[in-house]
Amino acid sequence: MIGAVVTLRVLALDDWPLWRAARLAALTDSPDAFTVSLADWHGGGEEQWLARLAMPGAHNVVAVRDGEPVGLARGVPGADGYELRSVWVAPVVRGLGVGGRLLADVEEWAVRAGAPALRHCAHRQPGRDHLLPAARLHRANGDRRSGRDGQAVGIIPAMAYDLELADRIRELVATEHGVDEKRMFGGLAFLVNGNMSVAASGKGGLLVRVGPEDAGDLVDDHVRPAIMGGREMRGWLRVDTTAVDDSRLREWVDRGVSFARSLPVKTR
Repeated sequence: MIGAVVTLRVLALDDWPLWRAARLAALTDSPDAFTVSLADWHGGGEEQWLARLAMPGAHNVVAVRDGEPVGLARGVPGADGYELRSVWVAPVVRGLGVGGRLLADVEEWAVRAGAPALRHCAHRQPGRDHLLPAARLHRANGDRRSGRDGQAVGIIPAMAYDLELADRIRELVATEHGVDEKRMFGGLAFLVNGNMSVAASGKGGLLVRVGPEDAGDLVDDHVRPAIMGGREMRGWLRVDTTAVDDSRLREWVDRGVSFARSLPVKTR
């Protein structure tokens, strides 16, 4: 199983057995992270699981590795806006970027639906909230605020980056190991072993990290040094959308990934 690729699968009604397997695995592994218990769902039949998947407008996604569910997340529309729920990542793939990919998938669903933000709720355990993987994941990806009824409530602002460009980058790094997705610089960044490599920028186009000694030779009419906080960032380039067709995008992604792999691994 080591080295197997993790894929995300958006579920249809016929996928209820996979949703059941993922949900039961989550409740077994992290009983404190959910408002329901394993006993509430363990004996549920097909109709009960179908009812969950049939909620109008809901978005259900499961991470799969070697045919087994290793993560899940759920997005639902509601009276208070769009919500992220039921986030779980199996221990065997924690730290491999699966949680970030699940959150990004639900966020993109919300953006395409026109949501200005994505509200998330994490079940709280007094004195233990900081230990829950879901709570840590939510804190890393949103504005965490205390809620009521034992929940930690936060807001993940909807990003303005190019979703199609993010999808194309995601496809190019799908077979790379140690890749994580994280909201950075107003966009969606792809980290390799904890180091930023390339990002779909919130300002449009691509943000790429390269060696400082190589950056100057790569600047042209469509590529310029990245400016952040009014300062030029050595080794960071901003690439216009017009310069990221399929062949050139692969070149930029390969360049960013290669440089990120040359850096020391960052541990969490």
